[in-house]
Amino acid sequence: MSANTRLKDLHDLARNKASLKIECRTCQHVRLFHAERFARFCMLRSWNPNLASLSTRLVCKQCGARNAHLSAVPDKPGSDPFPQGEAAWKQLHRRLRD
Repeated sequence: MSANTRLKDLHDLARNKASLKIECRTCQHVRLFHAERFARFCMLRSWNPNLASLSTRLVCKQCGARNAHLSAVPDKPGSDPFPQGEAAWKQLHRRLRD
């Protein structure tokens, strides 16, 4: 990423091959996610992929706060909570649709 890169939504992060870093402002709990998979999950939930609007939707698993700071990092995320493979994504889509 260059210094002039403006990252305002998940699609910008995915296009620049950056990971999404979510940090709770209350307890400083940090998680890293694949930007592409997180964008697809937001699409299934009909969420706006804008980083500013996502920060109020996300809930910290440790303290339950809705006060997250989202940023782009070049690091690779660890474990991935999203479905692996196309069939698993389709199953999630059917489950959310019903």
